[in-house]
Amino acid sequence: MARAHRYGRWRAASLILVHVLIVAHVVHWQLSGRTLAPLELHEVMYTAELGIVTAGFLFMATALVATTIFGRFFCGWACHLLALQDLAAWLLHRLGVRRKPIRARWIAWAPIVVMFYMFAWPHLERLAAGRPHPGFRIAGDEEAIASFTTTDFWRNLPGPWVAILTLSVCGGMIVWVLGSRGFCTFACPYGAAFGLLDKFAVGRIRSTDACRQCGTCTKVCTSGIQVHEHLRLYGTVVDPRCIKDMDCIGSCPHDALYYGFGAPALFTGRRATELPRRRTDDFSWREELAMVVTFLVVASFVRGLYGVVPFLLSVAVGAIAAFAAVLVGRLWRDHEVKVGRFSLKSLDTLTRRGRWVAVLATLLFALLGHSAAVRAASWRGRSLFAEASALPPEERGDLPRIAASWLSRADAWSLVQSAEAKVELAWAMALQGRQESALALFQAATSIAPHRADLHYWTAGFLARAGHRDEAMACLQEVVRLDPSHADGHERLGRLLLVAGREQEADTQLEIARQLHLHQKETSR
Repeated sequence: MARAHRYGRWRAASLILVHVLIVAHVVHWQLSGRTLAPLELHEVMYTAELGIVTAGFLFMATALVATTIFGRFFCGWACHLLALQDLAAWLLHRLGVRRKPIRARWIAWAPIVVMFYMFAWPHLERLAAGRPHPGFRIAGDEEAIASFTTTDFWRNLPGPWVAILTLSVCGGMIVWVLGSRGFCTFACPYGAAFGLLDKFAVGRIRSTDACRQCGTCTKVCTSGIQVHEHLRLYGTVVDPRCIKDMDCIGSCPHDALYYGFGAPALFTGRRATELPRRRTDDFSWREELAMVVTFLVVASFVRGLYGVVPFLLSVAVGAIAAFAAVLVGRLWRDHEVKVGRFSLKSLDTLTRRGRWVAVLATLLFALLGHSAAVRAASWRGRSLFAEASALPPEERGDLPRIAASWLSRADAWSLVQSAEAKVELAWAMALQGRQESALALFQAATSIAPHRADLHYWTAGFLARAGHRDEAMACLQEVVRLDPSHADGHERLGRLLLVAGREQEADTQLEIARQLHLHQKETSR
């Protein structure tokens, strides 16, 4: 048992070091003003779609290559989100709540689907549209995405409150609802990629002849893998969910397990029908279907809600809502309901825990219903606005007014102040000719998201049309400060400076705009 604690300490130290490095990264940026661009795994999309080689892409590529050799180590020893999940599982265990991973058949494919949507779908769209790949290149800090170093560390990262919410849901709440490592099992696209490549890895958990099939390794596996069955059939663990946390090795009372090299899982020589099958009777096929539908619907309207909810948070919320929908159905329909060892309903009567679960589920779906109403109003308003914009002014009729009415509802119903909602409503007001209302809305949006150069740019346009030239120039100066690569911002600022008689400053801005336009044409070829 001492070895199990030693592996746990080593892994805890590794995950703590990851967080220390993250903090040190931010501190370095604060002190020096320039630092290495964030090592975000999703930047693979920028490289694939835009051709911009980034530090995040190289980091992800290194992790993928290492996985094909050593196996799926990154998740267990370097992922900050898995660290939070394991911490949440440990805290729940201390409170007497031990949540094993739920067993679901169809929704378990969600990470593969999300991975395909993030990394493959944009290429298919580009090929269908006949657009060539832009080619690989290095981007400077003056562009929206910097390759290696940047002076604006948070440029492509969510704000602090959104980050805290994302980490709380994806690293905490999802464990309580879906079991240990629930985000890895039902949401994470990066884990899906690592899992696919793990099949080629020669480094795996293996066993010796000393294995007695006692099942201790399976009991300690927090990924829900039937470890002893894999070892019995193959002498190695072939399940791609294995993250090589070494708990099974450290817990083996016979010292029969070890990490070693040999044939990869893809070439074990066994028939696929001999693979240890997971129990899949946690849900009926109707419940599985209900989970899939709930997941897709909820994830689709939560994504981008209020202009702030990131994609992976929406996926996690969709997975939580899917399980909650099935659980509510059981509480309504069944005579007896248990989750793990906890009874939620007995003899047609809700237990105290069951009542709490019912209340929390009701609050969750009330919040999701409200969010769906906001998104529906926004969608309806944007559709009518697009329809009206495509028509000549004399044929628009009441469409602009009706579009503004729907968008006004979306803005009024929002639980948080949303810059996106105000921008959409501002354009609808402008389409009606209500320029002052549009300007006020743009100014409100800018106050909500002062870091967005596009909001300052649009505000400057309305200020200039209203005759507020000095205020417009101040907005445009903020545009070029926030985004030095904003060619139109430099050009418009130059023209306003020229009108104001500040010719030398105007020439400087117009020359910068000319150089940026040339650069954009060259990179778009």
